Amino acid sequence: MGTHVPAVVGLLTGAVGLLGWAAVGPHTSYVLLVVPLLLVGFGTSFTMPSATIAAMEAAPYGVRGAASGAFNAARQLGSAIGVALFGTLAAASASSASTPGCGCPP
Repeated sequence: MGTHVPAVVGLLTGAVGLLGWAAVGPHTSYVLLVVPLLLVGFGTSFTMPSATIAAMEAAPYGVRGAASGAFNAARQLGSAIGVALFGTLAAASASSASTPGCGCPP
């Protein structure tokens, strides 16, 4: 099966979860939020091990330890930047939504 099938399944599952998040509104019940959250979580859990294995197999044998460290550092950095950007966008959206008639940040 290799690393391609689990990676593709994981990415497609995560994409469906993200599309579910796009349908969320201010009055969406918590129960309807659980399904997209689970889909994104399952998608990530299928994708990341496959990506790690593919990266380790592509690295020459003598530098696999360095490749593993670089891969994990890049993954952690990407996650931190993603959380920071999402938090910034969510805060800006919430502050603009609380000020009626104003499309600008406070």
